[in-house]
Amino acid sequence: MIREVQTFAIVVSILYNLFVIIMLRQNTVEIKYSLAWIFAGLGMLWFSVCPTVARDIAGLFSISQPINVIFFFAIIFLLVTTFVLTIIITNLKNRIKKLAQMTALNQKILEDAAAAAVADAKAKGVDMKSVSAAEAAREAAWDEMESRRAGESGDPGDGSSVESGGEGSGGRE
Repeated sequence: MIREVQTFAIVVSILYNLFVIIMLRQNTVEIKYSLAWIFAGLGMLWFSVCPTVARDIAGLFSISQPINVIFFFAIIFLLVTTFVLTIIITNLKNRIKKLAQMTALNQKILEDAAAAAVADAKAKGVDMKSVSAAEAAREAAWDEMESRRAGESGDPGDGSSVESGGEGSGGRE
């Protein structure tokens, strides 16, 4: 390998590794994902410092040009990285879908509890325009949501709440 090309390859490899380390220190990349890139950079540095290694590997596998060995390893590395990232993206997509469904269910529970609290307050003849009645409806909705959660988790849940200080009827009397 020509000395200038080898020097350029070494400098580029070192700059690449420094870039990855800086990204790691700035918490732009997690350690578990950056390890592969650090090893790739060390591999680039190794092939730059010891070009005879690529020649020896090429001879071992009867490959005519040492650069083809480097390209082969680079392509394999990129294929594996792409596959791993596809798995990660699929898992994240599934988690986002589950979180969206849970958020929608929680929103529905809150809406149902608020509607039940308003209906309960109206049945008692409470004027819902007053601030204290709205507060009572909010507390009733909260109590209803807690009792439903307790029912889902297997707790006996009697609908009472320490914060509301009562039976979940929707107000403090």
